Amino acid sequence: TNQTWSRTRLPMASRRDIIDQQRTPSAFEPIQLPLKRYLPLTRALAPKDEPLGMSCPDHAVVHFVPNLAGPWGLPIAMDGRHAPRHQRNLFSHHARKLRRNVTRVVIYYDLNYPQNTYCKARSALDAHGGKDTHVFTVGFPTKKKPRGLGYTRSPPCAPKWQRDFMWLENAPASATLSSRCNRTGMHAHWVNKSEELAGNESALFPTPCELLLGLVGRLRGPHWQNLKDVRVIGFSAGGQLLDKCMYSQSRFGVPEPMLGDPIVKFFIVSPSALFYPVPERAVLPSLSQLDCNYFDPVKTLQRDYQFRLPHKHFRDIADMTKPPGWYCHTQWNETIPNETQKEQCEAINRSDKMYEYRFTGGNISLAPHCQHHGKVCWCCRQRKDTEEQQRHACRNYDHYRYGLKGIVPPDMPSGITCSGWNCTPELTSRLRYGLTRNHAVYIGGSADVCNWRLQSRPELSPGCGWCAANRSEQLQGTAKKVEFARDIMSPIVDTCRAMWEGFTRLERMKIYKEMIQKVVAPRINISEGELAESRTFLTLVGAGHSDNTVIDMLAPCLIWDDCLGDRLIRMDDYKENSSSSPGLSTSLAPASTVGLGSTMHIRFKHL
Repeated sequence: TNQTWSRTRLPMASRRDIIDQQRTPSAFEPIQLPLKRYLPLTRALAPKDEPLGMSCPDHAVVHFVPNLAGPWGLPIAMDGRHAPRHQRNLFSHHARKLRRNVTRVVIYYDLNYPQNTYCKARSALDAHGGKDTHVFTVGFPTKKKPRGLGYTRSPPCAPKWQRDFMWLENAPASATLSSRCNRTGMHAHWVNKSEELAGNESALFPTPCELLLGLVGRLRGPHWQNLKDVRVIGFSAGGQLLDKCMYSQSRFGVPEPMLGDPIVKFFIVSPSALFYPVPERAVLPSLSQLDCNYFDPVKTLQRDYQFRLPHKHFRDIADMTKPPGWYCHTQWNETIPNETQKEQCEAINRSDKMYEYRFTGGNISLAPHCQHHGKVCWCCRQRKDTEEQQRHACRNYDHYRYGLKGIVPPDMPSGITCSGWNCTPELTSRLRYGLTRNHAVYIGGSADVCNWRLQSRPELSPGCGWCAANRSEQLQGTAKKVEFARDIMSPIVDTCRAMWEGFTRLERMKIYKEMIQKVVAPRINISEGELAESRTFLTLVGAGHSDNTVIDMLAPCLIWDDCLGDRLIRMDDYKENSSSSPGLSTSLAPASTVGLGSTMHIRFKHL
């Protein structure tokens, strides 16, 4: 528990509890992964400055649920509450009676272990009277983070990814890490198909979106007879993936809609970047024009954006942010002599052609800003030719993950982007499918208006709004301050390609809303009425970038569909120069902060 977030590992005894299986499971039955000794460790998975402050139910378990995308499955934490142990897996045939009582399901996932995410979601929903709402939290296993799958002896048809950013990009599962399917029963067809398609890795292994949407597809009759509502929520990095999933078309088949299917809504909350199906971007100010109004939530929501293609006559947005600087490679290790640590850092510097490594010995002046959770790193790295790399990234602003160019996952629309003169009928059809098939609710936190790298520039000194406070001061402040200052732990993506979408998460959500309404919908002939039925854009009043805060504030919306009121306000309700816009009397930022710019005219109060 004294280790940092990135270094937290499970004790070996707990790993064995997850790894050891008492029997070889059938291909037709989900696998139960016992968490008898793992449950008390869920609190240790959170950063020390963000205690969960909640207890995880003793009967929370993780199951491997197959057949979400073909035979492939995922580990899922769920609650078969008030049921015998053998009936707690709601996907098992033993739980038929339990499934009849399920009327609403919330699916939630993020970068944490599914057990940890489950505890947060379960506690928040229970606190708001949602004890009858069932919670599923999904884990996407990687090489170093099995997320309930186990470090060895993985079940058949269990996908894995090399690193987190790969599944967040919706990349297909790794061919070398994923466990193959059995050659018996219902898996035989897929094994034979895999042999026919040998050499085409993307055709053999599922993408995260195919698995996630496959899970949603499983929640329907006749197995879930009384299920009425399904809510899927992705926060931050999870929201980036869920945004891409809106355009995913599964290669493993999509069930045909049937009468009585549950109503499904997707909640994309505070992503750092969004997926653009068109090459246009918003016209943003130059550095000399930038002021504190661009970090003011009210001004951001009232601002009207115009869109055009970036070209050589535009200022290069690479000049807006500094090229990537020094980042932490390794921290001081008290078990290794200092000279050995220095030799290791210098050795990797001689062998690496892409990065330059520098040993600091704890002196931050040798590698400015090279810190990890407030501690100076002893071995830091930065890219060689960083300025050229940054400008090259600017020229590739419309490549995937941000656009449709380049290498695109096999379930996503590919080819050239839908610009005004070459939006092909096939691409138009795929984009219409992505925008009208699902009802997606996009939510931006009104206090999620920080960009530390940009606001640290001298042109904006002394800074803007509540983000002007030093990070260490924020961490040492009250719990309320820390609760809202989550950008400290999860800074916004500030690469050149991401900066084309806006300066803060709230602004990026507002720009994306207007891009869909002004550019995409007219180009592919989607009417305002059709778009209103499939896309909703809201502001979560007072929310910064904290998963605990967000799940708690959204609980009434997820449980009771109480999605409009003092906390959730439509972005369209804010009008330019309107002094009577709804919510202006409510705090758009934490009460413990100081002004959000000289033009702020709202009254601060705690929610």
